[in-house]
Amino acid sequence: MKTMEQFIKQKTANVTEAGSIPLAHAGICWNLEREWRPGEPREDLTVVNFGDGGREDPRWRAALSTDGACMLEWKEGRNPRHTPLGMFAEMCFDGTIPRGMGFDRLLKEFAKIEGCDWALQMLAALRMGDFLMGDDEEHTIG
Repeated sequence: MKTMEQFIKQKTANVTEAGSIPLAHAGICWNLEREWRPGEPREDLTVVNFGDGGREDPRWRAALSTDGACMLEWKEGRNPRHTPLGMFAEMCFDGTIPRGMGFDRLLKEFAKIEGCDWALQMLAALRMGDFLMGDDEEHTIG
């Protein structure tokens, strides 16, 4: 039988950018094409490497809303709200998590950030059950 770690690795093998952006360089941007309205899902949230010229990334420059390495609280680690998981929790609370494949895409964006294993675990969970992106494999973990 497979371990939980093996299942997660198998189910997220296509998330090739996982952990590719250091937490200290992660820039999170959204509202790339138009202003976001409260209560709308953040369908266009994108993570860029703010430390590798992210300020010049066209997505970053077009964004009307940003967070991450551009914020002092993020860099200094003083406020749990200014972390990837804190941002995700806020999106859950205020109802701005996209549904269906938009949720899958959102988790892949967060998974780019080093240390965001929780996003990979959620992606693996979605691929284990009878969800839209599920499969028919044996799901026993032992």
